[in-house]
Amino acid sequence: LVLLAIGVGGMLIGNGAALLSLIAGAAGLATTIIRCITFARRSDLAGLPTAPRSRRSYLLLIAWLHLIHPLARLRGRIRGVSSMPHPAPEHVTRRPWKLPFPLFSDARCALRLITGRGVVRSFWSETWVSRGELLSELIGVLRAGRPAPIIDVDEGWRQDRDISIAVGRWGWLHVRVLVEEHASGRCLLRVGIRLRLSVVGTLQALALAIGLAGGGFAAMSLHQASGRWLLLVAAAALITRTAWQTTRAAGLLSRGLARIVDAAGMLRLPAAASAAPEAERAMPSRASDGVEAAPGP
Repeated sequence: LVLLAIGVGGMLIGNGAALLSLIAGAAGLATTIIRCITFARRSDLAGLPTAPRSRRSYLLLIAWLHLIHPLARLRGRIRGVSSMPHPAPEHVTRRPWKLPFPLFSDARCALRLITGRGVVRSFWSETWVSRGELLSELIGVLRAGRPAPIIDVDEGWRQDRDISIAVGRWGWLHVRVLVEEHASGRCLLRVGIRLRLSVVGTLQALALAIGLAGGGFAAMSLHQASGRWLLLVAAAALITRTAWQTTRAAGLLSRGLARIVDAAGMLRLPAAASAAPEAERAMPSRASDGVEAAPGP
């Protein structure tokens, strides 16, 4: 469709080189339509009523659904990313709680996340706990936080996360949960956290980089010191806002984890900061498949 649009636009303005794009786009569209008709003809229509529809109308409808299916899915993904809903009060299954002011540990965690380093937190339990129940409880506690965050729950399709916490509109805190089974019914809970840009965040970062580069070049060309100071202030404000939003999200996750592990009687294990990346690399790519048997500590 993109090639077809470029070819039509180029031909309208008299660009002869656009003919190749027009031919390629038309060939691609024709191939797609032929394949959709082929899939429709292979459909089993036995048992469908012929009145008021005919067999040909059924085939055309099925072919049309094949044609618009990827476009409808793309539209749905764009709408979902651009306007993710907040949980309604009737869908909050835990008692609402107010997020306290972030601590220094939250700021330190946010700094590690912003600089691209992962964070792994470990908890020990003398009794076995269910990974599914822990995740369900964590989701419920996070959704009950105030102000209410946007929580995206993976349904088994992603390899790098189980749940995601929105950081503004520009990023996500991806969380993976692993429960290792040890001797005598004991278990080790490990929670891996990564910060990733969303599609909107990636576009914003590119636009910001281009804008700052262009503004800096213009200020240097015009020898305007005030322009350089204005750019520095804008960059500092943006960095401060990014750090604050990440710290808030990290604090929310930290308080949520503390609530569920305290309720389950689990103990937090201290870990050296330098060991966190190695520990996360040791976690399996599919957290739901990562149950290991190991001797007790």
